[in-house]
Amino acid sequence: MMRGSASVRTPSTTVVAMEQLRIVGLAIRREALLLCAGLVLLVLVLPFFEADLTPDGRSFVLDPGDLGYLAVLVALATPLGVWKGERFFGESLLWTVPVDHARHARLKIAAGWLWLMAVIAFGLLMIVLGVSLAGGTAGVDETRLLVVNPELARGGPAGRLTEVRWTSQAWQWVLPFTAATAVYLAASAFLIGFRRPLVWGVGCWLFVLGVVSLAEERIAWATTTVDGVGHALNLLLSGGSASASVLLESGERVRGWTRLPAIEGWAAATAMWLALTGAAAWTATGRNREG
Repeated sequence: MMRGSASVRTPSTTVVAMEQLRIVGLAIRREALLLCAGLVLLVLVLPFFEADLTPDGRSFVLDPGDLGYLAVLVALATPLGVWKGERFFGESLLWTVPVDHARHARLKIAAGWLWLMAVIAFGLLMIVLGVSLAGGTAGVDETRLLVVNPELARGGPAGRLTEVRWTSQAWQWVLPFTAATAVYLAASAFLIGFRRPLVWGVGCWLFVLGVVSLAEERIAWATTTVDGVGHALNLLLSGGSASASVLLESGERVRGWTRLPAIEGWAAATAMWLALTGAAAWTATGRNREG
């Protein structure tokens, strides 16, 4: 037997995953606690603002199709807490631990995702509770005016409208979780995939503004791109619902719906976004960080 020698065992995936879950929880505990405290405060004060929220005397109705946008705000900020204090290039604790670099980073992203889902679940519970205490209803059950020809919703007479009975679907309550997951993966990939994410972020934002400006000038490829990406994002965040102010023959303007949420479109778009953002995060964590 050799003396003075020691074998170094690489930690198992389970051990690393549990440790990352603990570390990430500690890293974001302050922000998570503040957010949860704010949600509890919302539950307590919402009943006092019932009259302001429903000036027409109707009960407040919570549309689950609107919750995806709120979840996205939390998802965008989460990677900043998960990777707080980390250096992604050059010397860093993340890249010197006795675990494969890529596996270590992916487990860290997974740990952040689990905490994000827990916060989203708690937030959804608090919002539903607050609405209920305020005398409102969680979920829509109403008659909507569906515009038969969406082109007529662009300012001209509405023409033919049809009444459709719409009730919130069970799958719409999953929207906040799937939307937050896709945005969280994209934000994580962006944060750890570039040496200067702020510079790249500004550049991407200017590029998007440029394409939108070209679309407003009716440049064919830009219009097609903006419409396609916008529709795919709308499917991810709200299930595909779209409304517009339409003009009746009487001269009255009412809210009409050009599209109602559909599980088929939502499922296809969500699968596409999760595949794209998941691939981006996987690629970003697999980059060589030395130097």
